[in-house]
Amino acid sequence: MDVFSSVGPVCPICGTTGCYREITPYERNAIELFPEFRKERVPIARALCRRTGKTFSLLPIQLIPYHQYTVDAVIRTLEERIGR
Repeated sequence: MDVFSSVGPVCPICGTTGCYREITPYERNAIELFPEFRKERVPIARALCRRTGKTFSLLPIQLIPYHQYTVDAVIRTLEERIGR
C-alpha cells in the first residue's frame, strides 16, 4: 500500500506538508470466523512524522484498530448473539 496516495501530502500527525516518510511495514494477525476459521498475517503500511518522531499506520479496511478479528467476524458474531 502506498502511504502517500492514501494519506496525501499533509502529515496526519503534525499537519505539515511533506513531513512524513514511509518506513518498513509490519505484519499483524487477522482472524476471520466466517464461513470458516482462518488466521493470516497481513502487512500494515507505516510512516514516520519527521517533526515529532511518531509513527502512524494504515490499516486495511477489514481490520479494527487494536483487535485481531476482522470487522466481518465481529459484526456476524454480534448478529448471531442477538438473533438476527
